[in-house]
Amino acid sequence: MKSTVSDFDQRMAIPPVQTEHVVFRPVSEAPFELTGFPWFAQDKVFRRMPVSPGEKLPEGVDFLANCTAGGKIRFATNSRRILIRGKRGDFDLTDTMAYTGRGGFDVYEGAPGEERFLSVMRANPEKSEFVCSLVERPTSSWQTYTVYFPLYKGVVSVEIGLWEEAEVAPPPPLASPPLAIYGTSITQGGCASRPGMCYPNILSRRLGRHVLNFGFSGCGRGEPEVARILASLPEVALYLLDFEPNVEGRYAALLPPFIRELRQKKPDTPILALTRYRYTRYPIPEHQVEETRKALEALQDPHLFFLDGSNILGPDGSECLVDGIHASDMAFYRMANALEPTLKTLLPPSPKQHHG
Repeated sequence: MKSTVSDFDQRMAIPPVQTEHVVFRPVSEAPFELTGFPWFAQDKVFRRMPVSPGEKLPEGVDFLANCTAGGKIRFATNSRRILIRGKRGDFDLTDTMAYTGRGGFDVYEGAPGEERFLSVMRANPEKSEFVCSLVERPTSSWQTYTVYFPLYKGVVSVEIGLWEEAEVAPPPPLASPPLAIYGTSITQGGCASRPGMCYPNILSRRLGRHVLNFGFSGCGRGEPEVARILASLPEVALYLLDFEPNVEGRYAALLPPFIRELRQKKPDTPILALTRYRYTRYPIPEHQVEETRKALEALQDPHLFFLDGSNILGPDGSECLVDGIHASDMAFYRMANALEPTLKTLLPPSPKQHHG
């Protein structure tokens, strides 16, 4: 029989799960707060774009919309145990990303602005159905929890399991309306080690605001039909556009028509356009950033803003990259650090947070 690392290091093994005295509840029902899927109320699926959008989506966007990046469950409970049970979509493979990020859930504890990472889901990656423990506590005091969905996986069903005698209540509110981020594989979360570490989720915690993740790996290319769907969102605090890596050399040409589509329904919503950071092997042409800046200035839009992302990872940015392009947790952390001050100046004031 072939040995595995878990034969010698039990901390690497997937732990057994006991479900006695645990009651499982669907996350789509109150008092759980389910966000990240704007069309869930009408479609009843964990999907980032509408099932029937009214016009044909690009094939890649339609497929990747089933990845649950940016989805999250928030709730308050006094349960000593928190389990998660459900079913994921088809098994997929990529050699540059940990499965805990691609197909796992992770959980944070704490009120808005005070969230602290606790644990990540441990389950057999080759099986679609899963049940595992997220939280084991010695006492039954009240806490607020945030559970993030997988970044590169579909989720068919998911339930939260609580101690049978425990209570559950709505979480403290986050600021609304949400921030919407449109972009690439990096926006989607490649290659974070777990869901809470992709930069849209980090920003959600930092800003105390819901963030909608419209990152489509390799397929966020500034198509007008995608812009029209994003413009149809009921309310958006700000659009962050970050799709240059998928349209190298054409960003300055594609941004203006994409923005015009957004402006059809969102004439005054702030829009921040971000250019890409430096890769290890593919330099940013000297003229490229300036061309993008000038293209945006030509629109003469007082609610349109520009951020040069060339040096967003710092002078040692190459150390932050998994494969020379995609972001590690360190890169996502630095991206959030760089974006947070600008976003705070552009977003509307947040209502007073109620901690507890």
